[in-house]
Amino acid sequence: LIPRTRGLNLSWVVRALSGSPFSLTNNTIDQDRNGTFAEPLPAGDYTGVGAEPYTVKGYKSKRNGANGPGFLNADLRLGYRLGSGERRVELIADVFNLTNRVNFSNPSGNQGAPASFLVLTGYSTSYAPRKVQLGARFQF
Repeated sequence: LIPRTRGLNLSWVVRALSGSPFSLTNNTIDQDRNGTFAEPLPAGDYTGVGAEPYTVKGYKSKRNGANGPGFLNADLRLGYRLGSGERRVELIADVFNLTNRVNFSNPSGNQGAPASFLVLTGYSTSYAPRKVQLGARFQF
C-alpha cells in the first residue's frame, strides 16, 4: 500500500535480458575444404538486408561469437482498496508489456541465405503485445 492514499497499491515487475549468443556461418562455401559447409564467417561487422535488419558489431570468428537482440518487458499492477475490516472491495488493473516493446528471437546467421541473413522475423517465445486486464475482488 502507498502511504496516505487510503488504499492505493502499486506493484511492478521489469525483466531485462541480454541477447542469446549465436553463430554467423555460410553454408554455400567450404573454405578449409574439409567437407563441412557451415564455416564461421571472418571477424568483423555484419548487417542484414530487409525491413527489420539486425547489425552484429565486433563479431568474433568462432562458435557463438555474436549476440542476438536483448529482451525487455515491464508489467504493472494498480489496485485500490475500498472499505476496511471484514467487508471490502479491491479494484485492480494489470498492464502486461507496459512499454509495448517487440522482443525478437535470434535472426538467421546463415549468410548463404541472403533473404533471411540477420533479418529479425521471429518473436521471442516470451513476447506478447500490450494487454490490460481489469478485475475486482470482494471480501465478506
